[in-house]
Amino acid sequence: MNKVKKYREQLGLTQPELAEKSGLSVRTISRIESGIANMTQKTGERLAEALDCTYVDLIVEEPLLRDASLGLSTTEENIIDVFRELDKKGQEELLSYLNYQKYRARTTKKRTG
Repeated sequence: MNKVKKYREQLGLTQPELAEKSGLSVRTISRIESGIANMTQKTGERLAEALDCTYVDLIVEEPLLRDASLGLSTTEENIIDVFRELDKKGQEELLSYLNYQKYRARTTKKRTG
């Protein structure tokens, strides 16, 4: 099943309701859900906001994230799971914190290196 359709149905939305929430046409949503058209990143981001998920949630298949060939550790998988459970504000705060930690790690290496 198409991810846009899956999220839309989980929220109990019709295509016209999703169109109204996202500012896209019903035709565009129908074409994306049926696989006739691909969505641009801009369209995907609009749909993600309307569906209360992320753009990545709409384009990445779950098994890819769990694929051992990608080399994700259990900790990395847990971080992804936590991130997905957060609302948009929580995701932004977590990303801000992680970027701060990355910055600290870089500046610490420069002082000790």
